[in-house]
Amino acid sequence: MQYLSALSVQVLVLFTLCCVAFCEPTVQELKCQVCKALVTESVAAISKVDPKKKIPVGSFRLQADGTQKQKTIPYAGSEAHMHDVLDEVCSQMDNYAQSAHKTLHSKV
Repeated sequence: MQYLSALSVQVLVLFTLCCVAFCEPTVQELKCQVCKALVTESVAAISKVDPKKKIPVGSFRLQADGTQKQKTIPYAGSEAHMHDVLDEVCSQMDNYAQSAHKTLHSKV
């Protein structure tokens, strides 16, 4: 259950950052649509990963005996996974069509 809450927090942070970065503050409806698309793409990319996949993480420092302290963690929800998700989602966002607001005539 702890994994789900950490993943939920990461998705919420991603959603909030993208809302601030990609949306015009004057066009509420369009902001919501961009954020919804971003979250939908992110959740789809997160759900694609195999939950059994593990990656080694740890320090690159060597111990006195020449070994490294490393452990394996689930790839799903890891920092490396979130970087991969952001790369994938950002490249997919280019596939969405741009539109112009009816009254402001500005591209979004």
